[in-house]
Amino acid sequence: MDEIKRIRLTGFAGILGALLMFTGDMFLYGGFYGGSEYYECSRRIMSEIPLLRLMIGGAVGPVASILYTIGFWQVYLAIRSAGKVLALISFSGFACMIIFAGSYHSGFVNTGLILRAKASVQQSDIEIVKALLDQSTAYLHFLFSTLSVFGAIGTIIFLFTIIFRKTYYPKFIILFTPTLLIFTFSIANYIPSPVGGIIYGGYINLAFLLFFCVSTFLLWHGGRKIE
Repeated sequence: MDEIKRIRLTGFAGILGALLMFTGDMFLYGGFYGGSEYYECSRRIMSEIPLLRLMIGGAVGPVASILYTIGFWQVYLAIRSAGKVLALISFSGFACMIIFAGSYHSGFVNTGLILRAKASVQQSDIEIVKALLDQSTAYLHFLFSTLSVFGAIGTIIFLFTIIFRKTYYPKFIILFTPTLLIFTFSIANYIPSPVGGIIYGGYINLAFLLFFCVSTFLLWHGGRKIE
């Protein structure tokens, strides 16, 4: 398989991974509410939706992370000219990030199950359920912190190669770096219903979807020529 085909196929894998993980988000807690209502509404949705929907929403996480990982190989191919070691470190950072992200995504099933139990237990047992919910939340925070470290490593090396080395990307690809777009997350708070909950709940994966679409478009014929 030639380089162009590898670039295109890995790009499609990244796009599919982002779409699948976004779909999982919508299965877990997607709904037609405002962005500012996310925290309250998402928990209510996870406690009320059919159990099968909750489980499907979580189960897509590992599958999507595999597709994402293949997609990040496109990034490796695009920045490899800046140095194979640098490109491999960046790819490894992004790959480890998304593997932990798959676990993070699936972990919301536990949250949903505990919330479902909380709605039906006796008052005398409510403190036990709250303790379980706190522990589940702490586990999610641990996973998020871990994936953030790997994501930061991948991003720093990626930005370094784009700014200081020659790659197949034009330099404006920096504007679409998904791990930087995540820092604009707060704007989703101001998006009203019915789309606010959809954008807020799937913001991270929508950022990656945008990146892989732009990346694949820019690299479709091989990307920027390197002199």
